[in-house]
Parts: sequence; structure tokens; C-alpha cells
Amino acid sequence: MAEGKKAQVTLFVVAALILVSLAVIVFLVKPLPKGISREDINLVQNPVDNCAEEIGSIGANMASLQGGYLHIPDYYIMDGAFDVAYWYYEGEDVSPTIETIEREISSLMDAALPLCLNSTQFGFDISAETPETVTEIKDDFVILKVTYPLTIIKGDSTYLLKDFSKKIKTNLGKVYGIGEEILSEQKEHPESVCLTCLADVGEENNMLVEVGSKEESLIVRITDEESKIYEEPYKFNFALKL
Repeated sequence: MAEGKKAQVTLFVVAALILVSLAVIVFLVKPLPKGISREDINLVQNPVDNCAEEIGSIGANMASLQGGYLHIPDYYIMDGAFDVAYWYYEGEDVSPTIETIEREISSLMDAALPLCLNSTQFGFDISAETPETVTEIKDDFVILKVTYPLTIIKGDSTYLLKDFSKKIKTNLGKVYGIGEEILSEQKEHPESVCLTCLADVGEENNMLVEVGSKEESLIVRITDEESKIYEEPYKFNFALKL
């Protein structure tokens, strides 16, 4: 008797799973509005997807080279073609939080993504709203979740594209953590920089940590030879002023 009840429960579970699966399939494969084809949708979605990935890569790389910022803060120093933000300035911790860097990347995406549509010609009208991006920085990748309502309009038919998501391969989160470790060491010994300590931190993380001097300031450069950005080793810079 118990075995019969067990078999019935199993059948109910299987039936429920089948119904749920069918419901998901019906939802995902909903019919397209009359006059709007999959090719029309791809014509909009593909360039936005590609552009979002490019903007995300550029944003993560530029933020890394400039001390975590795309909009340079008050405390910075020029280093070649880049403005590098201070993380430590005359005894004060002025480093960005990881949330600040996330907002910087999101801000770039929101400003630049609409330009991708302006440069593309379609054979139909598109109604575009303002994009809103949420960025999540992990150790070895950055997730970009973009809400960008785009309505394809052909005659009396419309189709809404809204959610775009990208995963950018970068060690930004991990290297930021190394930078925080270096900053913590600096705050404990504010009068000097322990170069051997910096080298040890780099070696422990299989990265190269270098320190250069400029205008009574120090520029810390963390290089990850194993991670490539545009065929170049990944770098993260920030500045210190004792």
C-alpha cells in the first residue's frame, strides 16, 4: 500500500514538472506581433548587445587605469595619458568604495548606450527610453544588468525589448581587494612606504606591484600578466601622497 502511494506521489511530481516546463516554453516562445519578424528584433538587439559589451569593457578598463573612477575626483595626479585618483592623501583615506566604481561604470553605460542606436539605420521606427544600469563587480568578472526599454514599431504592431545583461571578464574585483590591502598597510605606517611589503602582496597574488614617484607622490601599479585587456596585461593604478 505504501509503495502505491509513493508511486502516486512520484507521478504527481513528474506531471507537475511537465506542466511547469510547458508553461515556461509557451511563455518564452510567445508569437511575434503581425509584421514584426525575428530578423527585425535581431537587427536591434544584436548591436545593443555588442555595444553594451564594448562599453562595459572600456568602462572597467578605464576605471582600473584611473584608480576606480571615470569621472575624476578632486584628488588626482596626471600619469601620461591618464588622470590617476589618489587613494591616500596626506594622511586621509580618499579611496573609492567598490560601490562607487560600480556606479561609475553604470553611469558610462547609461550615457553611451543610446549612441549605439543613433548610429544604426533601421527600416522601422524605434521608441527608446532612458537606460538604467546596475553593475556588480566580482573577483574575476563584472556583471552589467541594463534595463533599456526599446519598442519596435511597424505599422500598428509593436514589440518591446527591455532587459540586456553582460558578463565582462576582468579581475577588477580581485585587484581592487589587493589595492585595499596595500592601502591598509599604508594607513598603519603613514610616514613611509614599505616597498618589500608591496612586492610580497603582489607575489602572494601572482601579480606584479610596482611603485613610481612623481611630484612628491607615489603611483602604485598592479599588473596581472595572466589577464589580458585588448591584448595587453590588465593594470590597475592608484596614487598615494604621504
